[in-house]
Amino acid sequence: MQKNANINYEINDNGCPFVSAAQGAFATVRVSGNPDEAANQILIEGNRSGLLAMARWMIALADSDSLADHQHFDNEIGFGFFTSEAGDELVIQRLGK
Repeated sequence: MQKNANINYEINDNGCPFVSAAQGAFATVRVSGNPDEAANQILIEGNRSGLLAMARWMIALADSDSLADHQHFDNEIGFGFFTSEAGDELVIQRLGK
């Protein structure tokens, strides 16, 4: 089964993408410390809305109109959906065009 998705995001006048997240969206990142998980496993966890927001950010950064080449996600940047209990930081970065 093939599905199509519409992705909405904004690129502001400075060429920076911005993605709004639905109310209640949640996402986090952590490095596994659980012995039942693979060593050094990096987990991005979230509810459906939070994962969709992360996916939209990746697509927006890949857009040829985006002048930004990376986005930090950490507890200091208040997007309203991303937090990390351990204070981990996630950086999504585009290399090249």
